[in-house]
Amino acid sequence: MRIIIKEFEDFTIDSVTVLLKKQAPKPISLYEIEPKYNFDDIVIISERDTEAKACNYKPAQLFTYEEIFSKIGNYILEAFYDKYDYYYLKKTLQKACTNKNIDTIITGSSYALFDIDENLLSPNAVNLSMISQDLYYSIKLVYESFKYNKNIKKVVMICGYYYFFSDLSLSKTARELLRISKVYLPLFDDIHNCMILPKPENKMPYSKIFDFEKILNEYENVMKPSFYFSDIKKRELCAIFTWKETTKKWNELSDKEKIQAGKTRAEMHNKSINHTTTLEENSLLLNNFLDFCKKNDISLFFVTAPMSECYAKELNKNFKNIFYNVLNNANGVIHLIDTNCFQKDFFNDDDFIDTDHLSDSGAKKLTEVILSEIVL
Repeated sequence: MRIIIKEFEDFTIDSVTVLLKKQAPKPISLYEIEPKYNFDDIVIISERDTEAKACNYKPAQLFTYEEIFSKIGNYILEAFYDKYDYYYLKKTLQKACTNKNIDTIITGSSYALFDIDENLLSPNAVNLSMISQDLYYSIKLVYESFKYNKNIKKVVMICGYYYFFSDLSLSKTARELLRISKVYLPLFDDIHNCMILPKPENKMPYSKIFDFEKILNEYENVMKPSFYFSDIKKRELCAIFTWKETTKKWNELSDKEKIQAGKTRAEMHNKSINHTTTLEENSLLLNNFLDFCKKNDISLFFVTAPMSECYAKELNKNFKNIFYNVLNNANGVIHLIDTNCFQKDFFNDDDFIDTDHLSDSGAKKLTEVILSEIVL
């Protein structure tokens, strides 16, 4: 096999070389060979080169660089967004470990991700939360950060009342377990209590000559998201749809639709009230973490996430009582900000994108509250 290049303007041999595997044939210029081609030759020209397009390269395979670059770009984008959560958390964890100015870690479940406006945080704070992230992995991220950065002095855990009943590794759905496959397994080589972990679909195509992994790594270095939500990943597009007409946004639903959505969402969480073994393990994890915080002079804050009225009414009331019992019986100091004790109209329906995740306006409100209560 030969890879034959007809250079044209800014399209050069180097344009192709950077995309190739190490073991791939070294590209050669069309002008360095006799005008005789083989069946396994690959000829690459530019779509803009009308002279080259008029030539006959048979029986070689003919491609344009623009066509190849477009196809590779589409594959890379699909692979990148499939592992977006991993790339985000990997980058923020690296920041927490290497930037010695970081002294505050925000972590917790999806509430810590959705309900915080990262634009308002000081450069000394980093958000290490993720969708469906349980206490086990939230604490693990803090441990990993502190291993390399001893300047961490505050940890802010944002969660719901049911948090101590959550164990991602014991989820019943493949979709949730895939979060471990895609994020925590490559980060920590740790699947916690999971016995059988589903394997994620490989979004990368196979090629004898193009090195898709190398290209993806280069793309990651350029495109790693600074904040989880941005122009390329909007908060409202990540809403949890628990209503039938998914073409409607939360603020477009009728009162009846919101009530039903709140009930459906609460029922999803209410099932975990029977996970008593998980409650015991998380209580132990919390106590061990408090020992770690005390030893290293770290202040621990818990912030309960705001809830829409229709969701709060349906959530099992025992969650709140047990949540408070766990915190009160813990063997250390925990500072609590319970946003659900705020005045009733502090958060309104426009501050949510679904039953229990905040919109841009809601995230700004909560972040400002936290900033006023905790010096970040």
